[in-house]
Amino acid sequence: ADPQGIQIVDCHAMVDFDLPLDFEKGVILEGRFIAEKFRTQPKEATWPGCWRPTTFGVSFGETDQLTTALVMDIGPEYKRRSYVQKIRMQDGKLVERVNIDTTGEGCATVRGVSDKEWHTFKLFVRENMYELYADDMLVQTFETLERPVQKLGFIFQNCRCELRDLKLYEMNV
Repeated sequence: ADPQGIQIVDCHAMVDFDLPLDFEKGVILEGRFIAEKFRTQPKEATWPGCWRPTTFGVSFGETDQLTTALVMDIGPEYKRRSYVQKIRMQDGKLVERVNIDTTGEGCATVRGVSDKEWHTFKLFVRENMYELYADDMLVQTFETLERPVQKLGFIFQNCRCELRDLKLYEMNV
């Protein structure tokens, strides 16, 4: 908080599927989403609508308290990045969110997506390897040390998000 008592707090939400998933065999999750940044200051403000980070991502639990997420910035192209994040939970609350890999300007992968537009996504998970695509283009490929527990879901930061046409498949390789 600053001396005037103003405190900035980001809004986070995580939604997990409660389904039996066979990550040993592999799963594919796909669908469409549209995200809109939250307005984080009064409407009469003259600066841009949201200067706080706005993200959408998919998450997979490694333990009951540790989650890995592949996350994309939502907003103007010049500001976007994509991340692999470690998220620590305690008593159902997010207590720590650390970027362990970042894709930014000059990288050959998707660095995020625009807001207020529909996008497709596809996530491949097999054992401890993850691959995320947005609009049929690679966002991130990442491998963790631990295999996920049966937790797969979404993570949102400072945005409204609508998901449609969700499909979950079991791999047959």
